[in-house]
Amino acid sequence: MSSSNTIEKVIRFLEGETGEVRSRRSEKPWFTVRTLADRVLNRKQSEKQLERILLDYYSGSVEQNTIPSLRYSSLPSKSSLEVLWGATQHVGDRQLDPLLNTNIAVRIPELLETDTEDKSSIFLSHSHRDFEMARDLSIALREDRRPWLAEMMIEKQRPINGEIISALRQANECLVLVTRASLQSTWTGKEAWCFEQFAAQNSGTEAKETYYVLNVDDTEVREVKEYLQGTREEIPPRCQTIWHDVFSRLRERLNQAQVYECTANTASKLRFSDNFQLRRSAP
Repeated sequence: MSSSNTIEKVIRFLEGETGEVRSRRSEKPWFTVRTLADRVLNRKQSEKQLERILLDYYSGSVEQNTIPSLRYSSLPSKSSLEVLWGATQHVGDRQLDPLLNTNIAVRIPELLETDTEDKSSIFLSHSHRDFEMARDLSIALREDRRPWLAEMMIEKQRPINGEIISALRQANECLVLVTRASLQSTWTGKEAWCFEQFAAQNSGTEAKETYYVLNVDDTEVREVKEYLQGTREEIPPRCQTIWHDVFSRLRERLNQAQVYECTANTASKLRFSDNFQLRRSAP
């Protein structure tokens, strides 16, 4: 099947010319590539092939200053972090950032080890604005863990979504760096949420742990700390919605959860020990 025929079929499906989509349009105008490959193409093309065709079509339309008939969402699927696609006539047109990051794959000498096979892998979830602090945390953890840091592990021109989903699924642990920047990042919140969902689905005998590290240099994060400890009733309003779900569940089990605090100056010395751990305030 040619790329133009593929695009035509996908657009017809998303615009609702099939009865099934028309009846479900108000409930779910967005679809993942995996769903489109299954329901539109009957797996005649792989997910990667289809994603490339859709990206090329969208990019070509933008370059020609024409409004594309389909586009991807600015936010990923909540349940899987996959890219979502919808018909422009249903989801509207908007200016979007590219899906490919062209300024990553950073070399961090302290993390370029060869004897990492026996170490537990830990995914570093963070805002790209906090790269230096995430790097310091990675270096602090490298003695007994194998940190996965997007800026170092995703090579230039590699699709970010697929790499991150795969890393989240394969990681033994996840460290979520909570800062002013990450509280305003839906992506970081979704990574935290998704890792916990993947961990709950884990059929292995070894539990997958999530560590939340709060940078208390930031006023907003200190407010989150107060909320988690029970001395503040409201989650800070500047948090993206996804964090409300994450923090409300975390507050309920704070004394059993792995929540730590540090500052930019102490990040490189962080240890998952009582000295850094956050506990609920005494009544």
